[in-house]
Amino acid sequence: MPALIRSAKAFSFLKPHLTVLPKMKPMALFYSTTTLLALITSTQATANISLPSRLADGDVRFGIRGHYGSDPLNIISVLMNTIHGLANLAHQPFHQRIPGFHVDILPWYADLDISIQPAGSARDVEVRVAVTALYYVVYDMIKNKIFTDAEFEILWDGVVVGHIQIGNAARTGSGVSNAAHISSELSVPLVNDTIAGNLTAGSGLVGDGLHLYFHYLPDGARMSFQEVFVTLMAALKTLSQFPSAQVVEPFQTGARGFNARIQFYGDETPRTEPPFLTYAVLVDTVRQIPFHMVESKKFAELQVVVAFDEELLGQALLERGSPELGGVGSCGGGGRCDVSSS
Repeated sequence: MPALIRSAKAFSFLKPHLTVLPKMKPMALFYSTTTLLALITSTQATANISLPSRLADGDVRFGIRGHYGSDPLNIISVLMNTIHGLANLAHQPFHQRIPGFHVDILPWYADLDISIQPAGSARDVEVRVAVTALYYVVYDMIKNKIFTDAEFEILWDGVVVGHIQIGNAARTGSGVSNAAHISSELSVPLVNDTIAGNLTAGSGLVGDGLHLYFHYLPDGARMSFQEVFVTLMAALKTLSQFPSAQVVEPFQTGARGFNARIQFYGDETPRTEPPFLTYAVLVDTVRQIPFHMVESKKFAELQVVVAFDEELLGQALLERGSPELGGVGSCGGGGRCDVSSS
């Protein structure tokens, strides 16, 4: 496993080499339009999404069924807004009931609409149902390369309890026509040095002094955007199950069927006063990773350090490899391991 920053002393040694990442701005997935089009199926498909025999929260009563339409979606809008929506849901209590959920669409990817609504006379749905439905629908899109509008029923014990819809908003053309935001180059250039960035204001949970530092691992393996986004989605689905203010224990998570995982660690010396590395902080950390990778034009193994006033708080490691193999906090390493599958 790649070497990690294990202590505040090691982090202090790395700090002088960091540069500042600009605040979030319009970005694009740097693949050619032709490549994106090749990922899209334009024919209508009906599907019962295949679910694991045991979901992450242990419930086998959940199910999804519905269909894909023929209206192509902007792939990067789907991916970025899904991460954003899952992160917003993860900040709410897992078993809380909500009167539906509409993803607060990112202003730079505003050509999409994602909504989850209760069915029939029902007034609300549980957060865990909304999280699970959004995760599995977009997981299915990525796995089967179907990026078209979709409408699915959410089932509980065979009864329809909600609906999830993903489609274009105020269309001005094809879902992939945003060519001005898509590089004509298929290759993704290398980015040198370590880059730092702030946990942006607006997450509602972090304040002044809390920063993220991004570091591509030397000789780190390249990762596909499918591996990156599915793994981050799985991480948010796992993080949503824990109280926001709870202090994190080392663990890792990933999605079965994708050779990637993300691991989370605290400092070797536990903090005795706030701020602590909480699940809320990790949610906002995961939320920022795709922005950094898209901005850097590089999808590769990445280390993210969370610091408070230049003191190490914790870190995340996104890397190739099964979440069931090795590593601190893995299934075989004495910690908790949560593997999402489909």
